[in-house]
Amino acid sequence: MSEVATETHAHRAKDGCYYKSYDEKVKANIRANEQFLKDKGLDHESMAKIRNAARKTMTPPKKRPAEIISPSLPSRRSTRLQKQQGDGDNNNDSVEADLDSMDKMIEKQEELAERQKKRARKARIAAARELSPEDRRKLENVPAWVETMHEYLLKVEHVSYPNARTVMRQVGKLVSGIGVDYDHWDGNIFMPGVAVNMTMDFVTLLEDAKEWENRYGRDRGNGWAIRHPLKKLANYQQYLLEEKENA
Repeated sequence: MSEVATETHAHRAKDGCYYKSYDEKVKANIRANEQFLKDKGLDHESMAKIRNAARKTMTPPKKRPAEIISPSLPSRRSTRLQKQQGDGDNNNDSVEADLDSMDKMIEKQEELAERQKKRARKARIAAARELSPEDRRKLENVPAWVETMHEYLLKVEHVSYPNARTVMRQVGKLVSGIGVDYDHWDGNIFMPGVAVNMTMDFVTLLEDAKEWENRYGRDRGNGWAIRHPLKKLANYQQYLLEEKENA
């Protein structure tokens, strides 16, 4: 390691120092990016603390008290009381039917909105054009795009905060060059030593991820390990290009 470039130390890393080989540079970049993830609270230890804190704040549902059975009940009730109770039961049945109908209508509206949201996301990925040299030039120096991507997920795609945090944790691994690991991949790591940036073809990388899962095992978490993060990267890349074109 050298603080200035020399004939033997020509590989400059993110820490500003120069190293003898490219491998040493990659390792230095990984150390720097791990520190970056730790500072942002996206490392495994920080996430574990958040999950543990969330579990502690959760309270178990309250149990309903056991019904008290009266030791003595009247064997006979008046006809007038029976009729009044019958009318009340009919009214209750009508109210419950109305509530059930409203619940079903709300569920249908929510399902429709979710389907529309999914179609919009798929359409955005499908419409992702091949990056031209001009597109890559526009995306080369996007300032602090990792932080702004987190805001985009929350404010534009309206992803829930836990899901956005999960995506950004995986994106941080890709950006740092650590690569993405998974318990069921037998120690194999997706894209180690490659620092992802906004000029990359994320649609192609998504296809690579699908082939990776076919080879080493499907993500049992339904895509949160690598496919969802790459989809969000593709969405955000197209969003940035649209913003620059409309500026």
